[in-house]
Amino acid sequence: MENPRQKWFAFALALLVHGILFAVLVISLGWTPKPEPVNIAPAQIVQATVVDKEKLLAEAAQRRQAEQDALARQQALVQKREAAERQRAEAQRQQQARAEQARRETQEQQALEQKQQEEQARLKRLEAERQAKEEAARRQAEAEKKRAEEKKRQAEAEKRRLEEERRRAEAAKRKAEEERKKIEAAKRKAEEERKKAEAARRQQELQDRIEAEENAAQVEAARNRFLTQVKMRVQRYWIRPPSARDDLVVLLQVEMLPSGEVRNVKVAKSSGDRAFDRSGEAAVYKAAPLPIPAESAAAEDFLPRFNFKFCSDPSNCK
Repeated sequence: MENPRQKWFAFALALLVHGILFAVLVISLGWTPKPEPVNIAPAQIVQATVVDKEKLLAEAAQRRQAEQDALARQQALVQKREAAERQRAEAQRQQQARAEQARRETQEQQALEQKQQEEQARLKRLEAERQAKEEAARRQAEAEKKRAEEKKRQAEAEKRRLEEERRRAEAAKRKAEEERKKIEAAKRKAEEERKKAEAARRQQELQDRIEAEENAAQVEAARNRFLTQVKMRVQRYWIRPPSARDDLVVLLQVEMLPSGEVRNVKVAKSSGDRAFDRSGEAAVYKAAPLPIPAESAAAEDFLPRFNFKFCSDPSNCK
């Protein structure tokens, strides 16, 4: 299909060429020099005028021919460009048609594959449902069979139980007299055993109180040893900041692992001197691992965390 813009361009170019040729012709006719007046015979003047007019007409004819040739070449060039443009447009149209065909074929192939996948999924789902129904029916049949067997077993067990109860009742009846006789002996023996047990219980309670007091003392001693060791160990690693006074006390909360490693240290109650507080925290970290008490009861008091009072002057720390 021809481009309107190209038509207008060709038309304007043709007008421009015609205008240039016409201007050249006018300038050529107007520029012809006037001959100097000379004294010549009348016959020579007529001959010269005829010759000049024929020459001008010939030149004008040549110019018109050149103009027509140029216009023909321009039109041929425009037609050639229009033909090339039509070829490019046709090639582009064919390429777009091929691309559209490929796209449609791709979509059709994808649709076909999607349909096949959906059909396979449907068949697979139906097969799974069939297998599930068969499995449910098999399980139901097995359950029914087990219930029947269980019912039969329970009936037989109930029969055996009743028979056993009957035998036990007869045996109990025979033993009732024997038991009655044994009861009196057992009562007498039980009273003796009760008295012995009461005496043993009192003795054990006394022993338990003694051991509890001893254990409590041991745990308290272990706790005090641990705190003393921790204070000494932390004091050894403490670097005194320049701002620390002798009356500073910070309460530190220490998180400790069973191995004695320190997980975390934070200030529970500040001394008012942040530099001193941070130096106490750093000293606890450096002192790790801390000595764990050997007594489990004492160790439990410090795991997983315990409070530790750190003083700038240990002699004044209570």
